[in-house]
Amino acid sequence: TTWTQIHNFGIGVDRARRGQLGISLLINPSFQYTVLPLPIYQESKYILPCQCQNYLIICTYLPPAIADQTCFDLLTDALEYYAQHYDFDHILLCGDFNTRLGDFVGDKRQNSRYQLFLDFIQGHCLTLHNIEHAFGIPTYVKSTEASPIDKSSIIDFFLSTHPSDMEGISMSINTNVYLGSDHKMVYFELPHDFNLPPSPNNHPRLLWNLNKFQQSSDNPSRHLDTIRQYRNHITPLLHDFSQLMDPSILCSKPDYDHQQAYINYLNTTLIELVHSSLDATIQRHVPRPKNWKWFYTQSLADACRQRERLYKKWKNANQFNKILFWKQFQEAAENVRSQIDKSKRFYFRQFCDKLSTSEFSKASNKLKHIKRNKARPISNVFQHIDGPQAAVDSITVSWQDTYDGKYLNPAVEQIPVEYPSSASGFDTSIRFDVEDVAYAIKCLPTNKAPGFDHIKSEMLKPITDLIAPILHQFFSLCWRFATIPTDYNHAQVIPIYKKGPINDPKNHRPISLICSFRKIYEICIYNVLQPRSVTLDPVQGGFRNQRSTLDQALCLQELILRYKQKHKEFPTLLFLDIKSAYDTTDRNIIWKALRDINIDTPLLTTMQLLFNHVQIEVLLNGHVSSSPFNPTTGVLQGSTLSPHLYSIYINSLAQALRNEPTSTRSIYSQVRAPPSEMTHPHDDVVILGNARNTQALLDMAEQHSISLGYRWNPLKSAIILPPHLQS
Repeated sequence: TTWTQIHNFGIGVDRARRGQLGISLLINPSFQYTVLPLPIYQESKYILPCQCQNYLIICTYLPPAIADQTCFDLLTDALEYYAQHYDFDHILLCGDFNTRLGDFVGDKRQNSRYQLFLDFIQGHCLTLHNIEHAFGIPTYVKSTEASPIDKSSIIDFFLSTHPSDMEGISMSINTNVYLGSDHKMVYFELPHDFNLPPSPNNHPRLLWNLNKFQQSSDNPSRHLDTIRQYRNHITPLLHDFSQLMDPSILCSKPDYDHQQAYINYLNTTLIELVHSSLDATIQRHVPRPKNWKWFYTQSLADACRQRERLYKKWKNANQFNKILFWKQFQEAAENVRSQIDKSKRFYFRQFCDKLSTSEFSKASNKLKHIKRNKARPISNVFQHIDGPQAAVDSITVSWQDTYDGKYLNPAVEQIPVEYPSSASGFDTSIRFDVEDVAYAIKCLPTNKAPGFDHIKSEMLKPITDLIAPILHQFFSLCWRFATIPTDYNHAQVIPIYKKGPINDPKNHRPISLICSFRKIYEICIYNVLQPRSVTLDPVQGGFRNQRSTLDQALCLQELILRYKQKHKEFPTLLFLDIKSAYDTTDRNIIWKALRDINIDTPLLTTMQLLFNHVQIEVLLNGHVSSSPFNPTTGVLQGSTLSPHLYSIYINSLAQALRNEPTSTRSIYSQVRAPPSEMTHPHDDVVILGNARNTQALLDMAEQHSISLGYRWNPLKSAIILPPHLQS
């Protein structure tokens, strides 16, 4: 469905195809206001709370099996909880209460929940709208072959804090539709005074039919013809473009600003010629419309309409035709169920086949994602009560506070960017060649979101041999004249949910989408930097070859065993986590460390230009920040260079802890265990100590964080005492 879905998932039943409980809320795409899911009070399976501006909405299912008093105690406690933690003016409760109110609503009888329900609505000043607008109309109808209304009751209610005679309120119950349930569809309209959502600041993603570059099972050679056309089209364009990259043109520019403007022009021209070649060969791809359906096919829609048509015929038929139409209706209903089951099996088999043929890491990540979403009733996308644009701007403000450098140590030396002293640029030639650029293009991952330039690796790999010399020539100009295209410093940051409350911006990791050409440049620079860089401490395990998470865990175990053998007791383990590690990094400490080992000036200048002048805008569901910002601290998450630069930044921690004077027997190990895809920083530090020096080690770790300008995260840190101290 294209409707927004919010779920409180039910629970499974042993040896049964269907589970029990579970509540779902579907929101029409035409509803332009944001419905914000709220945390479920005590993780109850009986309520589904959400908020829409100044309305608290609670969808409810109170099964007959739970005690009557428990039902309304839960609703009362939930309302008190949300009143204390959220701001709202009105309450709307709806759902199946399994409460029969007899003559109060025009029902046939009462049940044991009658008085408790009346006390509940009176205690919270709620209005039961069934009385005024749908009195005596059943909401539950159990049909049989002989009678459409063999058993009926009124158990589905709408309650709100509005008076029943408020203008604009209406309620109706449609008993002429089946929908596969004995509960009938209830329509309820309520006037509101919502504020219009802010106008969106959209960033449309440009798409092309890149599948034409891939081999087809029907025609294995078809993609070769498409690639040949693409190469033939772009070859003369690249040749003409190469004429624009004569170094004498930049030498003739009067100042640095004009050189920067010309580099931006070259970058824009290169992007446009790639786009134009794609347009001419594989054409642009129009995104699927929001009403596109993959499961609810036309065949299934026709079967549902036939079922509803026969249901109405049977319901309105005279006594002699009821048996005939009942049989036809049952056959139509069975046909719908059969088609749904068939589609489920087909798509599940298709899903399993795709998992079995994909990479193991991708398959395991997909299963992990499904399991995590099942355990969470709401989407992991950051939302705001005032709409998607407000969500983007809210998380932008929060992240701007993270990047503002509040923890910086003012005593740290500021390392200025060293530009060429002459108009002809640096004398040192670029440290990589065309083959290195071609290798970098091949290293680019596939099926990844593009950056600001909309260029993906799939667009460059078919023309690697053609574009690698062009990029090498362009990178040589950037290196020589100490300029970086402005687009390279334009980072679109997407929030990736970690854990904790979803609507807290601090619980989302900022991952940068950067231009593909910058990625290629970074890979080349990294290969130049690594052999010339600072020697990393042996205990650093993060983002280093042949040092996987398992290797580090085994290393830690070995250190613990050696400590036990030497000291006849187990060590105290201090697990520390650095708060917003990449985002609070003081780049001047990195530049100083590289300068102190006499790294090439053009190389250092290039890295400073790549990281010191970044502009960040948040990208969320096609909306971008109204006000992008320039971070004072941090290295980009998603950058090829960032892991190594961060390792340089934190490198002095190991030596600082080794110098702990209170005990010569302390053993230290820093374990940085990156995820399997090695895209995010995992900044965990493990310190081995004993009862005598534990506090001293913690004090030294604190002093190190203050001197470098970062902070430890107490919520993600822990101390594990040895067995002899635990008792």
